[in-house]
Amino acid sequence: MWINPETLELSAEPAANLERVMETQCPLTERLEKAVPDGAELIDGMWQQTWRIEPLDAAEVAQVVEAERVNSGLSFGQLCTKNNAAYETAIAALTSAYPPSEIATWERQRAESLAWSINADAPTPWIDIASTARGIPRDEYLARTLIKATQFAQASAYLTGLRQRYEHDIKSATTAEQLAAITFDYTLPVAP
Repeated sequence: MWINPETLELSAEPAANLERVMETQCPLTERLEKAVPDGAELIDGMWQQTWRIEPLDAAEVAQVVEAERVNSGLSFGQLCTKNNAAYETAIAALTSAYPPSEIATWERQRAESLAWSINADAPTPWIDIASTARGIPRDEYLARTLIKATQFAQASAYLTGLRQRYEHDIKSATTAEQLAAITFDYTLPVAP
């Protein structure tokens, strides 16, 4: 997503005078709510996607109620909780060697290394400071960061796709046997 900083208009395609908007994780919602993309906000000099929480419309509520009716007494909620916990465990395994404060910088590092991969003269203020403090050349730091960011993006996308598939399987189940047959395997096909 791209934004015109003067008009705050968003665009799916880059163009002159537009700045990149960094995607952010969709927030968690309550049972009868949904998260909807809601533009962008300038945070620490970088545009970041924002979200708003809205109530489900009548058709969406009906789907939730029907899924709960079909799965009542069949551990629907327990399976959803187990699926989400298995997903969080798998994601935590990807990030276990890093402190939360460093993880919070990953999106900025990814953005700067991606910009550098497109244009070696792109400004990379965060990485410039980090590479100097670490004592390695800027280009080496950027190259390493780009590789790690790509690997993490691929691994987290794979795990997220699995979580969504399992969630769909849970919501689509109409019998206790179908629910009982659902298992969660969050093993990556290759190590990140």
